[in-house]
Amino acid sequence: MKKLVLAVAVSVFSTGSFATCSNADLSGTWSFYTNLAAAYAPTAVICTLKIPAKGTILQNSTCSYNGALPEPQQVTLSVDKNCHVTGILGSSTTLDGYISKGKDSLGGFVVYDGDSTLFVANKL
Repeated sequence: MKKLVLAVAVSVFSTGSFATCSNADLSGTWSFYTNLAAAYAPTAVICTLKIPAKGTILQNSTCSYNGALPEPQQVTLSVDKNCHVTGILGSSTTLDGYISKGKDSLGGFVVYDGDSTLFVANKL
């Protein structure tokens, strides 16, 4: 099942040879959504990520966990020329996905505490 989900996620978000990307394509404000399904407690995560052109999210980015008040969050992202995005959310949550052809959304997988789930982010 995970292979099918991965294939769908890659086909939806992969830009292939249609576009080239750089860290500058990540710059701006993004709404980020995921559900971290750690063994001890599922956690809905909603973030507002503010990313400068270099690809490191500043401290004024925030995430809310299970509807609690937003907390400051440090995230580092990078993108290769094929629009493949990788990074770290907080201290140990890894992100792996692709920027859309329009460069206004990205999606892929989040891995936290050994479990993986999908994420999506839309540029505001």
